[in-house]
Amino acid sequence: MDINFYHHADGEPWGFWCEGHKTREDAISVFNREIKARDFETISVDQLQHVYAARPEDDDSEYNFYIVEEGTSGAIPITYVDAEKLTPCSDNGSIEKVVDTEVQVLRDAWVAEYAKLLITQCHFDLETAIEMGRAALELNDNDVESCNPSDAVDEEISAMRDCC
Repeated sequence: MDINFYHHADGEPWGFWCEGHKTREDAISVFNREIKARDFETISVDQLQHVYAARPEDDDSEYNFYIVEEGTSGAIPITYVDAEKLTPCSDNGSIEKVVDTEVQVLRDAWVAEYAKLLITQCHFDLETAIEMGRAALELNDNDVESCNPSDAVDEEISAMRDCC
């Protein structure tokens, strides 16, 4: 299950979603893992919504994805969590942790490149490759500048060969 996190142009979170109306009980742990990774408190199963969403038909739209009525042209079913209803985690009980959007985009791109390389070179499934990319980036202290995904994948392949 691939959970997406979208935010508004101003950096404010829009929500978490995945394609299809997933069984809430099956989806809750996957959503909560992603929600926690973005520094929000975990949610209860009743906060997962089955809605429809579509991309705008014109390029001048302020947003690139909308919640719409079922039957709207281009609408797809999604399982959705409205970010406005989420509670940010806090440091020291009072200071909200702010994720720098530009930094997060760089980290996500690094993980995506790592996953792509792992899939093409080792034939891993997407979910595993993404998890391994996140772990590799974490091992490198989330430093996308000094460690490139290709070198990290090469190190992982080398470690796998050493184990066998």
